[in-house]
Amino acid sequence: MKITFKKTKAFWLYIVLGIVAIISAIILAPFWLNTDVPFKSWGSSFVNISMGSALILYLILYLAKKIKNAESSKVQLLCIAEFVVLGIAALGCFLTEFDVLLISRPCIILGIALWSRGSIEVARAYLYRGTGTKYPSWLLVVAILMITFGTYIFANPWFEAIHLQWIIVSAFAIFGGFLIYYGVRAKPAKPSKP
Repeated sequence: MKITFKKTKAFWLYIVLGIVAIISAIILAPFWLNTDVPFKSWGSSFVNISMGSALILYLILYLAKKIKNAESSKVQLLCIAEFVVLGIAALGCFLTEFDVLLISRPCIILGIALWSRGSIEVARAYLYRGTGTKYPSWLLVVAILMITFGTYIFANPWFEAIHLQWIIVSAFAIFGGFLIYYGVRAKPAKPSKP
């Protein structure tokens, strides 16, 4: 895919946003944890807030529709239970910042989300038995894999919040570098003097 650089007088805005992204990456990086700088915990706070926000988006954009469009009251109840569990996990991500409810292990949260979604899909497949509607077999296989993988990473977490923090700051740095590069390339040529 070829990127075209549209010349614009607002090229400097890309450069400024790129610098802000790179500075954010430096400030949020985990290497400040054992120092006395005032922003040493900002990175872990950002990870917790990001996880909570991602869960809330999942609940609103996906799970709320599943609850509304559930085929039966039993599936709807299961989806509501999933909504409550993941809602508590999302709340915990935010309350961790105030030392109220300590839920800040992304691997465990992901494990719970995968397990609950897979379990509900298996329950849906079971409830489709004897009805005219056929449940796709490939979706059942995916649901079983979600349950298996979710259980595994819940019981044996293979990444921590600090790994997610490194991924986020790396993405910020790469995106910032791209914005600066784009801004330099988008700078219009100076008009030639007569």
